[in-house]
Amino acid sequence: ASIFFAVILSTFMVSLKEGFYKGMIDSMVGAFTGYAQIHATGYWADKTLENSFEFNDSLAYRLKNANGLSSYAPRVESFALAASSEITRGTMVVGIDPKKEMLHTDLQDRVIEGEYLQEKEQGALLGEALAKYLKVGVGDTLVLLGQGYHGASAAGKYPIKGIVKFGSPELSKQLVFLSLQATQKLFDVEGRLTNLILLPDQKSETDELVQSLQSSIGNGYEVMA
Repeated sequence: ASIFFAVILSTFMVSLKEGFYKGMIDSMVGAFTGYAQIHATGYWADKTLENSFEFNDSLAYRLKNANGLSSYAPRVESFALAASSEITRGTMVVGIDPKKEMLHTDLQDRVIEGEYLQEKEQGALLGEALAKYLKVGVGDTLVLLGQGYHGASAAGKYPIKGIVKFGSPELSKQLVFLSLQATQKLFDVEGRLTNLILLPDQKSETDELVQSLQSSIGNGYEVMA
């Protein structure tokens, strides 16, 4: 009887651990990274705007006709110094297409104050911990200072439209979301992206999609799950 209950208990604990890990992964994927991404070759090793890429008609055509790909969302990601009236902090600025992002992550459901971004809007969403650190809220102004493409100066002022809550403390204390157009203007990368977030038809076939796309779009890009 003791062996029987020990086996049952150990099986339960292993299942609980696996479920907990899966929940953490799904939460991270659903909140930010996506199931797979496309970058320019070399971007993953050196995540700078110099390794961004031009989103051209050829790439768009190949993605549109890719088997197993449900949709994709464009992003521009870079770093900047975020400032309120008295406090500053280094942050990751993420430029998103608000409508397409809704298909890939649950960002719109994580807004706990204010409202979600609209397309081409000059507003910002802040992680909850970052907003508390900077002592700002909805309606306040956020200043971003950084370096753009090819060393150009990057500076902008954005009204805070909403506060976003993440399960991950690291995400909560460093993320700033702007519209894609506002971010491209800020960093002087009009027409360029740092990554594309991919949504497969079947999550279990993500690896097959990655291999297929890598063969299709060529060596100028890296496709990663």
